[in-house]
Amino acid sequence: PQGSQTRLILSTHNFNEVLPLSDLRTLVKKIRLDDSKTVGLGPIDIIVKVAQMAASSDEAARMLCILAESEGPIVALAMGEAGVFTRILAPRFGAEFTFGCLSGRASAPG
Repeated sequence: PQGSQTRLILSTHNFNEVLPLSDLRTLVKKIRLDDSKTVGLGPIDIIVKVAQMAASSDEAARMLCILAESEGPIVALAMGEAGVFTRILAPRFGAEFTFGCLSGRASAPG
C-alpha cells in the first residue's frame, strides 16, 4: 500500500539447474521490467527473487554475479549443498535479505 514500507517479492525457482549468466540477466530484467508492470508496480517497487539449483560452486557463483550487477532490489541464491555459501555471502553482494533454516528444518534444498 502507498506509504507502506511493504514490497512485493516476485520470485522464480529452478529446481533443475543454474542458468548461464546471460540467461539469468535476461530473467531478472524480464521480472523487473515486465512482470512488475503486470502487477501494477514500478521496477524498483518490487524485490526480484531468483533461486536455482547448483551442481557446483562455479554454477552457484553466478548467483552472486547477478546480485553484484543488479540495478534494483534483489535476492539471488543457489539451492543445494553447492549453493550454501551464496546464502551466507548474499548480503555482501547486495541482496535485500537472505535466509536459511535451523538444522533439520529445511524448507528448500540447500
